[in-house]
Amino acid sequence: MTVGGQTCPRQTIADNKITCVIPAGQGQNVNVLVTVASQTSNAATFSYKPPTISLVNPLQGPTIGGIAVRCSKHACAALTVARF
Repeated sequence: MTVGGQTCPRQTIADNKITCVIPAGQGQNVNVLVTVASQTSNAATFSYKPPTISLVNPLQGPTIGGIAVRCSKHACAALTVARF
């Protein structure tokens, strides 16, 4: 199974069901495809929610920059530290 062209890193296949822990990504209406024995399914679509920030720590820093700012929100899982 692929989501947005990326293979699902963790898949579980049981009975008539495939469970995929989706890879990190971005975008709206990205294709979800299943390939079995060189045959690919029709495309279904999936949309990622944009990241939101609920807390910024620290709230201020020196004008010279170089301070690490932490993003504290589940949607920011792929980005844990940004530098300014």
